[in-house]
Amino acid sequence: MPKSILGKHFVYILPREDGFCFKVGLTSGLTRRLRRLHQENGPFCNENSLVLRTDSRLEARRFEEAMRTIYNGYRIKIPIAKRRNGETEWYLMAAYHDVVSTIHELAVRCYGNANGIQRIPIHEIAPLSAAHLPRLQKFAKKLHAIEPQTEAKLENTTSLQAFRNIVIQIMSNLLGIAKISTPDNVEAYLFEIFLRPGSLTKQDVGNIIGTPALIAENREFCASARLFTSWESTRFFIRGSIQMPPMCDEFEGTWESQGYIEKYRSILNDLAEKFPVPVDLEKFVGHLDLL
Repeated sequence: MPKSILGKHFVYILPREDGFCFKVGLTSGLTRRLRRLHQENGPFCNENSLVLRTDSRLEARRFEEAMRTIYNGYRIKIPIAKRRNGETEWYLMAAYHDVVSTIHELAVRCYGNANGIQRIPIHEIAPLSAAHLPRLQKFAKKLHAIEPQTEAKLENTTSLQAFRNIVIQIMSNLLGIAKISTPDNVEAYLFEIFLRPGSLTKQDVGNIIGTPALIAENREFCASARLFTSWESTRFFIRGSIQMPPMCDEFEGTWESQGYIEKYRSILNDLAEKFPVPVDLEKFVGHLDLL
């Protein structure tokens, strides 16, 4: 262990050399943990592998749990034995710089400048030999097999973030939102969003329609749902329709799409409760023939 790295309890950030993902974890035995991970789940990038010393294991766990909460949309499930208890503390590389920045900010708040993030020369601490290559190649093959799922996870997270931005964009022109149960499935809902007439350009509508989507893709099946189904403009209002799929196994039974339907529903339910459709527009809810 380099002399500059002192302490017993650490949070570590280990990005793979191939840029596929990175590992966040905690340990009270840094050298031993780095060797095992590097020789079984590596190789990791020597330049961008980092550690943060904490004052206790509890504090290290709080850092790890904070990342799990803040960046849950980027967490992926790695195909490793569950007995190792770390298969879900892996993240898409798209979140690497944000995770490092967040841990740095939290460390400054907790410790001032006393405990900073340090680069860890993992290739020196845990050198690899030819004997490790078969296991590393096997692990890399497993990662490649879940690449469609990781791409779907990133797209689902990006779409949800874009949807939140859309909500902010339309709030100043929002007239109301109606929630309609679909007759063929009580768990599926149609939401109609009413906006002030003339408040969106054709380009705005195109951008909104093309944004929210939900994807599930793995070795067993592929499913997708485009949430915004239509937009129409009248002299009374602009109306957008969002079809929420039911909580079905296609989306809830696989980790790359699990939980997203509930997030969309939560946002829309809160908006529908706080901004009901005005009385003079209620007659238009669910009807096109009245226009």
